[in-house]
Amino acid sequence: MIYYLIFSLQVKDPENTGKSIYDIWVERSQTKENEEPHIGGLGSGSDYASFLQQIGISAFDMSYTYDRVAYPVASYPMYHSVYETFYLVDKLYDPGFKFHLTTGHIMGELMRALSDSLIIPMSCVDYATDVEMYFNNLKSGEIGKRILEENVSLDEFESAVNNFTRAAAGFEERLSKVDKTNPIEIRMFNDQIMQLERTFVDPLGLPGRPLTRHIVFAPSSKNSYASDKFPGIVDAMFDIDNNPDVNKWDIVKQQISIATYTIQSAASSLKPYTGSA
Repeated sequence: MIYYLIFSLQVKDPENTGKSIYDIWVERSQTKENEEPHIGGLGSGSDYASFLQQIGISAFDMSYTYDRVAYPVASYPMYHSVYETFYLVDKLYDPGFKFHLTTGHIMGELMRALSDSLIIPMSCVDYATDVEMYFNNLKSGEIGKRILEENVSLDEFESAVNNFTRAAAGFEERLSKVDKTNPIEIRMFNDQIMQLERTFVDPLGLPGRPLTRHIVFAPSSKNSYASDKFPGIVDAMFDIDNNPDVNKWDIVKQQISIATYTIQSAASSLKPYTGSA
């Protein structure tokens, strides 16, 4: 939805480059040819964190980003300082508030699309594709290699991810055939889309972080502004070879089991509703 909407709007870049916001986004994401621009994971750097991490309500954070190649700094110099005032923004950062206006325009259109669409414009297949990518990156990376060295199996975890991918594809196929004149059928599909995010919430939370509950992505326990994928496993594996806890591998296995169960539950949530008790 985000890619399509920003592309279709063709909002002009406020820097008067003659390009659209989408073109600038592609350039500054440094994507390869025919690749979509980058959308990162959410950390806990704003008010959306509680909605996503505690109760599983999908969230989105957007900002107009400067050219990080031309200006290789982590953030603008006055970030979160006492000098970050209205005067600073009005006179130096964004005279005329043209960047604020452009960002607000896009955010408003996103909200309108969510409100006016008969079917909630969120793709379960895209979500499943990302979960599969996160799993493959975990398995092939240092964490996955170390887990396998310890003869800890990831087979059931992988099976759950594959089940989720198949369930999402089946859901999207049924959705393409939905009777758009039937309000009950529309409501059933929308409820499944809306509730999907909530299936990834573990009521007990992550180890040592009971109010951080999303098992697919959550703020890093080492850097709350960053995001980890499968954070329970990542946290359990942190510096594991120097961890004196005799139960450390049991904790890793537990976190793998939680991720497996949760993703399998997400797959089940996308199955056809039969109406049986």
